[in-house]
Formats: sequence, C-alpha cells, structure tokens
Amino acid sequence: MASSFDMETHDETATLPVDTAGLDPWLERYREWRVADRTNMLENSVYSVITVEGCASILWKDGKSQELREKAASALRITAQDLQELRVIDEIIPEPLGGAHSNHEETAKAVHDTLARQIEDLRRYKPDKLVRRRRDKFLRMGQFLE
Repeated sequence: MASSFDMETHDETATLPVDTAGLDPWLERYREWRVADRTNMLENSVYSVITVEGCASILWKDGKSQELREKAASALRITAQDLQELRVIDEIIPEPLGGAHSNHEETAKAVHDTLARQIEDLRRYKPDKLVRRRRDKFLRMGQFLE
C-alpha cells in the first residue's frame, strides 16, 4: 500500500526548486522538516509527536509504570537508529563522548560538516530533479508490506 502524500497541499516548501537539509525533526518545526531533501538526527536524539508517558497512558491507561513507558518507547521507534532503519531520516550525526550537550563546539562542527557535505551533494541536481526526488522520498515512507 502506498501513501497519498501530496506535496503541493502539504507545504509550499515541498516544491521549492532549491536544496534543503535539516537537523533533528522537532514537532514545532514539523512542516519544515518533512519536506527536506536530507533529514538528520543527532545520535542520541529522539523524535516523537507524543511522550512515552502519553503513549503508555493512552494504550494501557498507565503512564507512570516504568515497564509500560519502556514498552511504549520501543513500540514508538523514536530513536535516530530506528528512524534511519525506517528510512525516515537520512543520516545520524555522531555526538561527542558524553552527548551533544557535553561539547557544543564539537557538536556544531559535526552538524556543520554534515550539512555542508549534503548541500554540496544536492547542488549537483537540477531544480526539477530535486523536487521529484523529494516527492519520491516521502512517497516511499508511506509504503509497507503486509
């Protein structure tokens, strides 16, 4: 089954004939994230539209149980590794030892280097090809096998 992702009606940036690359898809930036040519996450980041507590509370009526929160987190598949495996994101940016917050300079350099490399790669495509590849990328996300 394929998704019916209509880029024209979802976001005007979906059809921009320019290259885009982004970092860490946060809920409040969802519109910008979902149409990027390249989407990245820091190694230890997560992406979810609901907290694991909220999910456990909805599914099992108990958002306080550690066991059910862990079960919800596993089911949601919210880690960078999960989302790369699902082909929702393109690349995981490594973090310094101790996490991104432990060395802002090193984290910023890793993010900069990744985005610069991706933008350089995307510049080789003509605008119509960028839009077509972007659309195809998001259509693939909605496919699954039964």
